[in-house]
Amino acid sequence: VRICFDPVIKIENFEDEYGKLVDLSLTEINPEKILDVSIGTFRISKEYLKRMRKNRDGSALLSYPFSCEDGVYSYEKEEIKKMLEFMEKKVLQYVEKEKVFI
Repeated sequence: VRICFDPVIKIENFEDEYGKLVDLSLTEINPEKILDVSIGTFRISKEYLKRMRKNRDGSALLSYPFSCEDGVYSYEKEEIKKMLEFMEKKVLQYVEKEKVFI
């Protein structure tokens, strides 16, 4: 089984909500069956976000003040680091490090 926690999205009570998601997901799957777990944060191309914002005016997710780097919007680097560190620490409670990819 391949497990993907991507994209991780910044939401209210992030650690509580994603902590529950990881707990629920990884307690329901036999650890021996897990091949790998991938973790990543929300990111989107500048042009695609522009089109989505035009078509989905008022979306809380799309109106977030993302940072743009090399034509890709995402969260600020420090926020990404914090989110990924939390997710990795949580996943490592269930899966050995060699199987976790960020």
